[in-house]
Amino acid sequence: AISVARFLIKYLGNAGALLAVGVTAAIMTYGGVSIFISCTAVIPIVLEIFKKANIPHRFMPAILLYGAYSIGHQAPGNPTANNLIPYQYLNQLDPSVTMMSGLVIGWAICIGEFILSWWLLRRMIKKAQARGESFSMMPGEFAADEDVSLPNPIVSLIPLVSVVVFCNLRFNGTDLFQDKSIAIFCSCILCLLVGFKYLNWKKDFLKGIADSAVGTISMITGMCSIIGFASVVAKTDSFSGIVSAIMGLPGTPLISAFVFVSLLCAITGSGSGGIGIVAPIVAEEFMAKGVSMRALCRVMCMSSVGLDSLPHNGAVVGVTRTCHETTAASYWPICVVTVLVTAGGAFLAAILFSIFPGLP
Repeated sequence: AISVARFLIKYLGNAGALLAVGVTAAIMTYGGVSIFISCTAVIPIVLEIFKKANIPHRFMPAILLYGAYSIGHQAPGNPTANNLIPYQYLNQLDPSVTMMSGLVIGWAICIGEFILSWWLLRRMIKKAQARGESFSMMPGEFAADEDVSLPNPIVSLIPLVSVVVFCNLRFNGTDLFQDKSIAIFCSCILCLLVGFKYLNWKKDFLKGIADSAVGTISMITGMCSIIGFASVVAKTDSFSGIVSAIMGLPGTPLISAFVFVSLLCAITGSGSGGIGIVAPIVAEEFMAKGVSMRALCRVMCMSSVGLDSLPHNGAVVGVTRTCHETTAASYWPICVVTVLVTAGGAFLAAILFSIFPGLP
């Protein structure tokens, strides 16, 4: 992560440092690295950027998150749960659905969100600096060691790129890796090969396995608790009434899907949790209405990134705390780039897919 970050910053310069951080987070998240890890890995680099540019510290979480949310989790082809869950349900109904479904509109909107987020953050930072706000290092923070030995940045991208490639490989019209965990496992092997000589195998490898096991259990149990609770709620009469009301909203079925996914993600505070609840409930109903499953796949994925990142979202809380910031001080910039911009982009996607359902 640090190798890729320094490479981008070197060629974009300090003037483009905010862009470099967003691009770094977007690349890593799109390559399958979790938001929390992709953000925290480059914090030492971001501290140096903020120090040199005298950017107020409270903007750090938003700078770390805007690339990951606008591109990393929404763009077609990413191997995150937000993209995997709708793909897994809709591919069973329509084999033409892939993780790259909605390629043209999806990428166009995600790039637009990325640029808009960057521009809005620059405006907010300039206004804060004009008011006299400045950078200050928080207790316990440290900048990256300039002398640390790092792998070649281009080589470092191989495992990230390979995740996207493996997850989207097709043979005779079907996905080569039906189980995406196998594709991600292959990329993990590549990651070990790339970082072979940089690892303290006795210390780093075993610690990495232990940390991964703990993180996996935490992720699985958290997801299961959300979906398990929702499965019970879905059996109630009142929930059936809510589903009927949303399905009867004016506008196209894709706009109804946007509303449904967004609301559930806001309630659960989890994009993957919310979309995991909605996908099995509405998939067959929308197919019966003649909705393009490929368009629905992208709309559901994009809608899961927006209202999920309210203050109770795990990634938002985790990154904010890791940056030694408070929600009161840092959340408004976060809200602008991870809620307002992304939710607006998802709504626009629902409209465009309704007008152009046949686009790849």
